Amino acid sequence: MALAVSRLDPDDTTIRFERTLAAFREIRTEVDSDMTPDGEASFRDKLRGSATFEKPVLIAESGDEVVGLCRMWMFHIEGNTEKAEAQIEVRPGHRRRGAGTALLEASLDICEANGRTNLTGAGVTSDAVAGFWETAGAKLGLVERESRLWLADTDPELMQQWIDARTERAADYRLVHYRGHTPPELSSPVATMMTAMNDAPTDD
Repeated sequence: MALAVSRLDPDDTTIRFERTLAAFREIRTEVDSDMTPDGEASFRDKLRGSATFEKPVLIAESGDEVVGLCRMWMFHIEGNTEKAEAQIEVRPGHRRRGAGTALLEASLDICEANGRTNLTGAGVTSDAVAGFWETAGAKLGLVERESRLWLADTDPELMQQWIDARTERAADYRLVHYRGHTPPELSSPVATMMTAMNDAPTDD
């Protein structure tokens, strides 16, 4: 059956959104069966952009089923306006049938239309993801690791020791909380911090 690729509005109220959410849940459950499935509201938030970046969303449909999706990030920040990022995900039963390639081609069209000359592919590390991007001509540049701590498996006594020692260990630190934009008085130190955090090598 022929594939159809199109844009999806995060505020879409048609059956297309429900089918996309079902596809996303299936893909994420394969990656992590312990992950709590996204609800409608949280999934819509994942699809929305912000003042600093546009987030085009593409879906691949086969008949009445969404078989894959591509979430893009196009930043409007000085120094990054030539870059875009794409995370392409295809349902397990529909891989190696052209859905990923169709989504990639559509994302490249969006890049060209918006003057983006550098596309970074993103995805959860797996043989399928690595194989897809290598076939497309990309090379692995950066691997991030996320570790999960199950609170039920922690040692309560050890946790309490850490809590009791917090004043001594963190005497030179203070917690600062703010909502929305960074306050002017913190702009410079926050920028310095982010620059230091974003200097991870990407092998290029």
